[in-house]
Amino acid sequence: MKLAVITSKYPARVATFFERDMRALVEAGVELDVFPIYPLDPSLWGYGLDVLREDVLPRRRVHHVGFFESWRRAWPWRGLGTVLRERRP
Repeated sequence: MKLAVITSKYPARVATFFERDMRALVEAGVELDVFPIYPLDPSLWGYGLDVLREDVLPRRRVHHVGFFESWRRAWPWRGLGTVLRERRP
């Protein structure tokens, strides 16, 4: 099973519960891709726990797309006019 996890910031100074939860999913056989909405701060990789090290969740599976890019991808811009027309009383 594949799972996309959207989170505010990863890596982070304090991500204990997130990392333990992700480790449990990996151990259960889930293929994870993590999508943080904040930009990557490479200096924060050093704060991670050993439970979610590189061989458990490779860094290539963590995709930093940024807040505006993730919003642009998620929002149906082309259908906005249709939604507004349909909502008129």
